[in-house]
Amino acid sequence: MFGRRLLDTSPERRSALSDLLEVSGRYAERDAHLRYMDAVGASESGHGNYVSLAELAAELKVSVQTIYDLRSKGRGPRGFRVGTQLRFRKSEIDAWVHRMELADE
Repeated sequence: MFGRRLLDTSPERRSALSDLLEVSGRYAERDAHLRYMDAVGASESGHGNYVSLAELAAELKVSVQTIYDLRSKGRGPRGFRVGTQLRFRKSEIDAWVHRMELADE
């Protein structure tokens, strides 16, 4: 029992599943769990345009602690957590920089 595969991914089985699901072309050859992973990075809807805290700090040439301090004072960019990691949407970073520029005038 332990030696058997739980999911049969043989070419014959994938072909049968592709026919059943009416999937054709290059997607029929790929594993189902990888089918929608082509769009890495920016997509048409804007999803995937994210920056980590370390990347943001490096881009701005400030420490990670500076970003944390700004956020704790309500003056930092809006972000969200993925597990324990903080992420920022690039459009939000642009809007935040614009707000800081206006406040600095």
